[in-house]
Amino acid sequence: MIVLSAPAGIASLSQQSQTVAAGTNLDLVAQRDSNQTSGRRWIHNVGQHISLFVTGVKDQIALKLIAAKGKVQVQAQSDSIEVTADKDVTVTACKGKVEIAAGQEILLTSGGGYIRLKGGNIEVHCPGEVSVKGASHALTGPASLSTPTPTFNKPGMGNLQVIHDFANGYSMDQGKFVLTDALGIKHSGVLDAAGKAMVNGLPTGPAQVQFLGRPHKSEADIFPFVPQPEAALQKMGAAVQQQAMSQLGSLVGKALPPGAAGLAQNLAQAKGAVDQAKAMASQAQAALQQARDIKQLASGASLPAAVGMIKNIV
Repeated sequence: MIVLSAPAGIASLSQQSQTVAAGTNLDLVAQRDSNQTSGRRWIHNVGQHISLFVTGVKDQIALKLIAAKGKVQVQAQSDSIEVTADKDVTVTACKGKVEIAAGQEILLTSGGGYIRLKGGNIEVHCPGEVSVKGASHALTGPASLSTPTPTFNKPGMGNLQVIHDFANGYSMDQGKFVLTDALGIKHSGVLDAAGKAMVNGLPTGPAQVQFLGRPHKSEADIFPFVPQPEAALQKMGAAVQQQAMSQLGSLVGKALPPGAAGLAQNLAQAKGAVDQAKAMASQAQAALQQARDIKQLASGASLPAAVGMIKNIV
Protein backbone atom coordinates (compact mmCIF):
# COMPACT_ATOMS: atom_id res chain seq x y z
CA MET A 1 0.00 0.00 0.00
CA ILE A 2 1.18 3.53 -0.86
CA VAL A 3 -0.26 6.53 1.02
CA LEU A 4 0.25 10.12 -0.19
CA SER A 5 -0.59 12.93 2.19
CA ALA A 6 0.19 16.66 2.10
CA PRO A 7 -1.50 19.41 4.14
CA ALA A 8 -1.10 22.01 1.37
CA GLY A 9 -2.09 19.77 -1.54
CA ILE A 10 -0.69 17.27 -4.05
CA ALA A 11 -0.22 17.93 -7.78
CA SER A 12 0.48 15.30 -10.44
CA LEU A 13 1.39 16.81 -13.82
CA SER A 14 2.39 15.38 -17.18
CA GLN A 15 2.66 16.78 -20.69
CA GLN A 16 1.56 13.41 -22.06
CA SER A 17 -0.97 10.89 -20.70
CA GLN A 18 -1.72 9.64 -17.19
CA THR A 19 -3.42 6.36 -16.36
CA VAL A 20 -5.05 5.42 -13.07
CA ALA A 21 -6.16 1.78 -12.85
CA ALA A 22 -7.65 -0.30 -10.04
CA GLY A 23 -8.42 -3.99 -9.88
CA THR A 24 -11.57 -3.43 -7.81
CA ASN A 25 -12.80 0.07 -6.91
CA LEU A 26 -11.59 3.59 -7.71
CA ASP A 27 -12.89 6.18 -5.23
CA LEU A 28 -12.55 9.96 -5.61
CA VAL A 29 -13.82 11.97 -2.62
CA ALA A 30 -13.93 15.77 -2.20
CA GLN A 31 -15.44 17.51 0.81
CA ARG A 32 -16.18 20.58 -1.33
CA ASP A 33 -16.00 20.69 -5.14
CA SER A 34 -14.89 18.13 -7.71
CA ASN A 35 -13.93 19.68 -11.05
CA GLN A 36 -13.12 17.87 -14.28
CA THR A 37 -12.12 19.72 -17.44
CA SER A 38 -11.53 18.16 -20.84
CA GLY A 39 -10.35 20.04 -23.91
CA ARG A 40 -11.93 17.62 -26.38
CA ARG A 41 -14.05 14.68 -25.24
CA TRP A 42 -15.33 13.29 -21.92
CA ILE A 43 -16.24 9.63 -22.36
CA HIS A 44 -17.50 7.21 -19.75
CA ASN A 45 -18.07 3.53 -20.57
CA VAL A 46 -19.93 1.70 -17.81
CA GLY A 47 -20.79 -1.96 -17.74
CA GLN A 48 -23.89 -1.89 -15.53
CA HIS A 49 -25.15 1.31 -13.92
CA ILE A 50 -24.73 5.11 -13.76
CA SER A 51 -26.36 7.09 -10.95
CA LEU A 52 -26.44 10.89 -10.55
CA PHE A 53 -28.01 12.22 -7.36
CA VAL A 54 -28.10 15.82 -6.17
CA THR A 55 -29.43 16.85 -2.75
CA GLY A 56 -29.92 20.35 -4.13
CA VAL A 57 -31.19 23.64 -2.71
CA LYS A 58 -34.87 24.59 -2.81
CA ASP A 59 -35.97 26.87 -5.70
CA GLN A 60 -32.57 26.66 -7.39
CA ILE A 61 -31.39 24.67 -10.40
CA ALA A 62 -29.81 21.51 -9.06
CA LEU A 63 -28.92 19.65 -12.27
CA LYS A 64 -28.00 21.09 -15.67
CA LEU A 65 -27.43 19.39 -19.00
CA ILE A 66 -26.58 21.98 -21.63
CA ALA A 67 -25.10 21.69 -25.13
CA ALA A 68 -24.07 25.09 -26.47
CA LYS A 69 -23.84 23.63 -29.97
CA GLY A 70 -25.00 20.39 -31.49
CA LYS A 71 -27.79 17.99 -30.64
CA VAL A 72 -28.64 16.36 -27.33
CA GLN A 73 -29.58 12.70 -27.78
CA VAL A 74 -31.00 10.45 -25.07
CA GLN A 75 -31.74 6.81 -25.90
CA ALA A 76 -32.86 3.70 -24.08
CA GLN A 77 -31.95 1.08 -26.67
CA SER A 78 -33.60 -1.90 -25.02
CA ASP A 79 -36.04 -0.50 -22.42
CA SER A 80 -38.13 2.54 -21.42
CA ILE A 81 -37.44 6.19 -20.57
CA GLU A 82 -39.30 7.76 -17.67
CA VAL A 83 -39.45 11.50 -16.92
CA THR A 84 -41.21 12.41 -13.65
CA ALA A 85 -41.58 15.74 -11.86
CA ASP A 86 -43.26 16.66 -8.60
CA LYS A 87 -44.59 19.84 -10.23
CA ASP A 88 -44.57 20.87 -13.89
CA VAL A 89 -43.06 19.33 -17.02
CA THR A 90 -42.40 21.76 -19.86
CA VAL A 91 -41.41 20.82 -23.41
CA THR A 92 -40.59 23.78 -25.64
CA ALA A 93 -39.24 24.08 -29.18
CA CYS A 94 -38.23 27.72 -29.58
CA LYS A 95 -37.72 27.78 -33.36
CA GLY A 96 -38.93 24.41 -34.51
CA LYS A 97 -41.64 21.89 -33.76
CA VAL A 98 -42.49 19.25 -31.20
CA GLU A 99 -43.06 15.77 -32.58
CA ILE A 100 -44.41 12.87 -30.56
CA ALA A 101 -44.47 9.52 -32.29
CA ALA A 102 -45.15 6.01 -31.03
CA GLY A 103 -45.10 2.67 -32.73
CA GLN A 104 -48.22 1.38 -30.94
CA GLU A 105 -50.14 4.01 -29.00
CA ILE A 106 -50.18 7.60 -27.72
CA LEU A 107 -52.28 8.26 -24.63
CA LEU A 108 -53.00 11.69 -23.15
CA THR A 109 -54.95 11.62 -19.93
CA SER A 110 -55.89 14.02 -17.12
CA GLY A 111 -58.84 14.25 -14.71
CA GLY A 112 -60.52 11.14 -16.06
CA GLY A 113 -60.63 12.30 -19.69
CA TYR A 114 -58.23 10.97 -22.29
CA ILE A 115 -57.28 11.02 -25.93
CA ARG A 116 -55.97 7.79 -27.35
CA LEU A 117 -54.29 7.37 -30.72
CA LYS A 118 -53.99 3.71 -31.55
CA GLY A 119 -54.23 1.56 -34.66
CA GLY A 120 -55.26 4.47 -36.89
CA ASN A 121 -58.15 5.45 -34.58
CA ILE A 122 -58.62 8.42 -32.25
CA GLU A 123 -60.62 8.12 -29.07
CA VAL A 124 -61.76 11.26 -27.28
CA HIS A 125 -63.52 10.36 -24.05
CA CYS A 126 -64.27 12.44 -20.98
CA PRO A 127 -66.69 12.41 -18.04
CA GLY A 128 -67.64 16.05 -18.67
CA GLU A 129 -68.01 18.46 -21.57
CA VAL A 130 -66.16 18.23 -24.90
CA SER A 131 -65.58 21.66 -26.41
CA VAL A 132 -64.53 22.02 -30.06
CA LYS A 133 -64.26 25.54 -31.35
CA GLY A 134 -62.96 26.93 -34.63
CA ALA A 135 -63.81 29.23 -37.51
CA SER A 136 -64.57 26.19 -39.65
CA HIS A 137 -64.62 22.42 -39.36
CA ALA A 138 -63.60 20.10 -42.21
CA LEU A 139 -64.93 16.58 -41.84
CA THR A 140 -63.81 14.77 -44.98
CA GLY A 141 -62.60 11.31 -45.91
CA PRO A 142 -59.78 9.35 -44.25
CA ALA A 143 -56.09 10.42 -44.34
CA SER A 144 -52.91 9.19 -42.73
CA LEU A 145 -49.31 10.18 -42.06
CA SER A 146 -46.46 7.74 -41.56
CA THR A 147 -43.59 8.83 -39.34
CA PRO A 148 -40.46 6.65 -39.38
CA THR A 149 -39.11 5.60 -36.02
CA PRO A 150 -35.42 4.90 -35.39
CA THR A 151 -34.20 1.33 -35.08
CA PHE A 152 -31.52 0.27 -32.62
CA ASN A 153 -28.81 -2.14 -33.62
CA LYS A 154 -27.99 -4.90 -31.22
CA PRO A 155 -24.61 -4.48 -29.53
CA GLY A 156 -21.97 -6.08 -31.70
CA MET A 157 -19.66 -8.79 -30.49
CA GLY A 158 -15.96 -8.05 -30.58
CA ASN A 159 -12.69 -9.93 -30.62
CA LEU A 160 -9.81 -9.59 -28.16
CA GLN A 161 -6.22 -10.73 -28.66
CA VAL A 162 -4.44 -11.98 -25.54
CA ILE A 163 -0.63 -11.70 -25.44
CA HIS A 164 1.68 -12.89 -22.65
CA ASP A 165 5.37 -12.21 -23.22
CA PHE A 166 8.36 -10.82 -21.37
CA ALA A 167 10.75 -7.91 -21.90
CA ASN A 168 13.54 -10.24 -23.05
CA GLY A 169 11.42 -11.43 -25.99
CA TYR A 170 10.45 -14.82 -24.55
CA SER A 171 6.75 -15.69 -24.46
CA MET A 172 4.56 -17.87 -22.25
CA ASP A 173 3.80 -20.40 -24.98
CA GLN A 174 1.12 -23.04 -24.35
CA GLY A 175 0.07 -21.22 -21.18
CA LYS A 176 -3.50 -21.38 -19.94
CA PHE A 177 -5.60 -18.28 -19.22
CA VAL A 178 -9.10 -17.29 -18.09
CA LEU A 179 -10.74 -14.16 -19.54
CA THR A 180 -13.71 -12.51 -17.80
CA ASP A 181 -15.73 -10.27 -20.14
CA ALA A 182 -17.87 -7.22 -19.35
CA LEU A 183 -20.89 -9.41 -18.51
CA GLY A 184 -18.94 -11.55 -16.04
CA ILE A 185 -18.77 -14.58 -18.35
CA LYS A 186 -15.51 -16.54 -18.15
CA HIS A 187 -13.69 -17.76 -21.26
CA SER A 188 -10.84 -20.28 -20.91
CA GLY A 189 -8.12 -20.82 -23.48
CA VAL A 190 -4.52 -21.78 -24.22
CA LEU A 191 -1.84 -19.56 -25.76
CA ASP A 192 -0.11 -20.63 -28.96
CA ALA A 193 3.63 -21.07 -29.52
CA ALA A 194 4.08 -17.27 -29.72
CA GLY A 195 2.23 -16.65 -26.44
CA LYS A 196 -0.88 -15.29 -28.18
CA ALA A 197 -4.56 -16.21 -28.41
CA MET A 198 -7.67 -14.69 -30.02
CA VAL A 199 -10.95 -14.72 -28.08
CA ASN A 200 -14.01 -14.14 -30.27
CA GLY A 201 -17.62 -13.20 -29.53
CA LEU A 202 -17.02 -10.85 -26.60
CA PRO A 203 -19.42 -8.04 -25.63
CA THR A 204 -18.12 -4.49 -25.76
CA GLY A 205 -16.65 -3.29 -22.49
CA PRO A 206 -13.71 -3.99 -20.19
CA ALA A 207 -12.23 -7.46 -19.80
CA GLN A 208 -9.90 -9.05 -17.25
CA VAL A 209 -7.33 -11.77 -18.03
CA GLN A 210 -5.76 -14.17 -15.53
CA PHE A 211 -2.76 -16.23 -16.69
CA LEU A 212 -2.41 -19.67 -15.12
CA GLY A 213 1.06 -20.66 -16.37
CA ARG A 214 2.22 -23.52 -18.56
CA PRO A 215 1.47 -27.19 -17.87
CA HIS A 216 4.39 -29.45 -16.84
CA LYS A 217 6.93 -26.64 -17.21
CA SER A 218 8.73 -24.46 -14.72
CA GLU A 219 9.51 -20.78 -14.96
CA ALA A 220 13.20 -21.64 -15.53
CA ASP A 221 12.29 -23.16 -18.92
CA ILE A 222 11.29 -19.74 -20.21
CA PHE A 223 14.74 -18.17 -19.98
CA PRO A 224 18.14 -19.52 -21.14
CA PHE A 225 20.67 -20.49 -18.46
CA VAL A 226 23.28 -17.82 -17.73
CA PRO A 227 26.38 -19.18 -15.89
CA GLN A 228 27.48 -17.45 -12.72
CA PRO A 229 30.73 -15.39 -12.85
CA GLU A 230 32.58 -17.83 -10.54
CA ALA A 231 31.74 -20.78 -12.77
CA ALA A 232 32.79 -18.83 -15.87
CA LEU A 233 36.14 -17.92 -14.29
CA GLN A 234 36.79 -21.52 -13.22
CA LYS A 235 36.01 -22.70 -16.73
CA MET A 236 38.35 -20.06 -18.18
CA GLY A 237 41.13 -21.06 -15.77
CA ALA A 238 40.83 -24.70 -16.75
CA ALA A 239 41.06 -23.75 -20.43
CA VAL A 240 44.20 -21.66 -19.84
CA GLN A 241 45.81 -24.48 -17.84
CA GLN A 242 45.03 -26.99 -20.60
CA GLN A 243 46.55 -24.68 -23.22
CA ALA A 244 49.68 -24.18 -21.11
CA MET A 245 50.12 -27.95 -20.67
CA SER A 246 49.84 -28.49 -24.42
CA GLN A 247 52.50 -25.83 -25.06
CA LEU A 248 54.77 -27.33 -22.37
CA GLY A 249 54.41 -30.75 -23.96
CA SER A 250 55.46 -29.38 -27.34
CA LEU A 251 58.55 -27.78 -25.77
CA VAL A 252 59.58 -30.99 -23.98
CA GLY A 253 59.02 -33.02 -27.13
CA LYS A 254 56.90 -35.75 -25.63
CA ALA A 255 53.54 -36.23 -23.93
CA LEU A 256 53.43 -35.29 -20.26
CA PRO A 257 52.33 -37.77 -17.57
CA PRO A 258 48.76 -37.47 -16.15
CA GLY A 259 49.95 -35.79 -12.93
CA ALA A 260 51.87 -33.10 -14.77
CA ALA A 261 48.92 -30.73 -14.73
CA GLY A 262 49.00 -30.40 -10.95
CA LEU A 263 52.79 -30.18 -11.02
CA ALA A 264 52.64 -27.36 -13.57
CA GLN A 265 50.20 -25.49 -11.40
CA ASN A 266 52.48 -25.88 -8.35
CA LEU A 267 55.46 -24.73 -10.39
CA ALA A 268 53.56 -21.66 -11.54
CA GLN A 269 52.70 -20.80 -7.94
CA ALA A 270 56.30 -21.36 -6.84
CA LYS A 271 57.57 -19.14 -9.67
CA GLY A 272 55.25 -16.36 -8.50
CA ALA A 273 56.56 -16.66 -4.93
CA VAL A 274 60.19 -16.55 -6.16
CA ASP A 275 59.51 -13.43 -8.24
CA GLN A 276 57.95 -11.75 -5.23
CA ALA A 277 60.95 -12.65 -3.04
CA LYS A 278 63.33 -11.23 -5.68
CA ALA A 279 61.42 -7.94 -5.70
CA MET A 280 61.59 -7.71 -1.89
CA ALA A 281 65.34 -8.46 -1.93
CA SER A 282 65.93 -5.71 -4.48
CA GLN A 283 64.07 -3.21 -2.30
CA ALA A 284 66.09 -4.26 0.78
CA GLN A 285 69.36 -3.93 -1.11
CA ALA A 286 68.46 -0.42 -2.27
CA ALA A 287 67.54 0.62 1.29
CA LEU A 288 70.86 -0.77 2.60
CA GLN A 289 72.81 1.19 0.02
CA GLN A 290 70.98 4.39 0.94
CA ALA A 291 71.76 3.80 4.65
CA ARG A 292 75.49 3.42 3.82
CA ASP A 293 75.45 6.65 1.85
CA ILE A 294 73.81 8.49 4.76
CA LYS A 295 76.40 7.13 7.20
CA GLN A 296 79.26 8.22 4.97
CA LEU A 297 77.85 11.73 4.58
CA ALA A 298 77.13 12.07 8.30
CA SER A 299 80.73 11.13 9.24
CA GLY A 300 82.09 13.90 7.03
CA ALA A 301 81.40 17.64 6.74
CA SER A 302 78.27 17.27 4.58
CA LEU A 303 75.76 16.90 7.40
CA PRO A 304 73.07 19.09 5.66
CA ALA A 305 73.31 16.90 2.57
CA ALA A 306 72.71 13.78 4.70
CA VAL A 307 69.66 15.42 6.29
CA GLY A 308 68.32 16.26 2.82
CA MET A 309 68.81 12.66 1.69
CA ILE A 310 66.92 11.39 4.74
CA LYS A 311 64.03 13.75 3.91
CA ASN A 312 63.98 12.42 0.34
CA ILE A 313 63.84 8.86 1.63
CA VAL A 314 60.94 9.72 4.00
